[in-house]
Amino acid sequence: MSYKTTKKHFDYFKKCCLKYTVEFGLGEWQLFFDHGSCFGNDCDDFASINFADNNFDKIVTLSLSNDWGDVAPINRRIDFAAYHEVAHIVLFPMVCCLLEYYSDKMVQSLWHEAIRRMEKSKFGNELAVGFCDE
Repeated sequence: MSYKTTKKHFDYFKKCCLKYTVEFGLGEWQLFFDHGSCFGNDCDDFASINFADNNFDKIVTLSLSNDWGDVAPINRRIDFAAYHEVAHIVLFPMVCCLLEYYSDKMVQSLWHEAIRRMEKSKFGNELAVGFCDE
């Protein structure tokens, strides 16, 4: 079965993203939201983020994929996906600095390692380790 996200799922995703930007004190960021498109090379993601070309503009688009494949888009997973994308914003300034000295591959790996630790702290191992498990 192939699960698709609805407007209701998208509205919940936006609500969660906004909640986490407030919790992390990211009020200076300008947020845009998209439902359905995917950014980057991995279009199998449940959600994605796209930063403006100029890192100092603090503009970001958060996207909820409309196709979740065989994974049901239930609220706890949407909340988790929103947290993951907002965590990218939290660490973004540090990532930009690291890219001046280290390879993109290494920085991407460290970025996601830090995000996984944040996720485990917030959600425990259930979602952070087995997001796609039923």
